Amino acid sequence: MSFIPIENIGGDNARKWLPTILPALQKLLCGAMVSQATGVNPAIVCEDGQTIVLPAWYSSIAKVTVNDNPVAFTFNSTVGDMDYITGQVEQMYGNTLTLETKAQPGTVVTVTGTYGFDTLPASLQAVLSGMVSAMQRHADETDIITSKSIEDVSVSYQRNTSTDTLTQAIQPYLSVINMWSLCEKPLGVGGIATPNTLPVVPYWIGDGDGLGL
Repeated sequence: MSFIPIENIGGDNARKWLPTILPALQKLLCGAMVSQATGVNPAIVCEDGQTIVLPAWYSSIAKVTVNDNPVAFTFNSTVGDMDYITGQVEQMYGNTLTLETKAQPGTVVTVTGTYGFDTLPASLQAVLSGMVSAMQRHADETDIITSKSIEDVSVSYQRNTSTDTLTQAIQPYLSVINMWSLCEKPLGVGGIATPNTLPVVPYWIGDGDGLGL
């Protein structure tokens, strides 16, 4: 089976719209959609000295080393799709691990394991399918509403622009997107990111206090 089963998400329509949709969804997921591979990746110990946030969704981790020395760890696999027939989560993924012994925050560790997806999880396939359907409806102009309400006066208008179409298409899937997102702080979809890069000055410090801020 291919990484993205085309027939599951719209067939020919999917082939047409995936080049537009995939970059948008991949950005929302902060690069979470990658094909399965086994290899070595660096990661950094967080402020608590034990938590390590991984750069991808891992299905298994074989080894973690610091300066080529193996260290004990617990792999936290917490995310996966439930099989609607069995009610079981057949494949679990995780993007964090916990060191058993504290390390200096900021320490670079080397993680050896299997990450990414052999086949895109069904919940993400559903997101893609919804986005494909929305884009096709927009192209077919089936999202144009025509109403006739007063004598012979007819009003027609288009409900969505192309950008609005994608934004609205993913609204039912926000929980799925947040579940699989690798973003540190997932944005509200459709919102505007306005990060504050300026230093926060205590309110009691005046402009003339000479702190160089």
